[in-house]
Amino acid sequence: MMYIIQQRVISDQQCRISVMYIIQQGVISDQQCRISVMYIIQQRVISDQQCRISVMYIIQQRVISDQQYRISVMYIIQQRVISDQQCRISVMYIIQQGVISDQQCRISVMYIIQQRVISDQQCRISVMYIIQQRVINDQQCRISVMYIIQQRVISDQQCRISVMYIIQQRA
Repeated sequence: MMYIIQQRVISDQQCRISVMYIIQQGVISDQQCRISVMYIIQQRVISDQQCRISVMYIIQQRVISDQQYRISVMYIIQQRVISDQQCRISVMYIIQQGVISDQQCRISVMYIIQQRVISDQQCRISVMYIIQQRVINDQQCRISVMYIIQQRVISDQQCRISVMYIIQQRA
């Protein structure tokens, strides 16, 4: 499954946000479960003070089972903030991963990401990702992924973006 979501918001000061999600999930089960998830997220915010945020998430998750489950997760996060008024980003990642296997694989991953950008023009971005992934294997793999994303941008020109994504993927 591949989801491509593009959202554009143009305000009085021409704030533009372009979010592109590319999610690829593959599940191959028969004593060999393999999950490959690659997230590519690019977010750009351009205001009068030229705040630019470029966030690229590349997440690769692999689960290889044969009575021996292995999870290899590689996060590559690049964040850049260039503003005339000295924008500040505070990102807090809380990642909890649990794996219980014996003909019953259960993966519960909860991502909570909070991003805040406070400049002199009072730009505020609050992004909260909640990702829950469950894999139950007994010759029948089931994946249920629910994404809830809320994004808010409040500037002096009253740019407000509220985006809520709920994506459920089942394989």
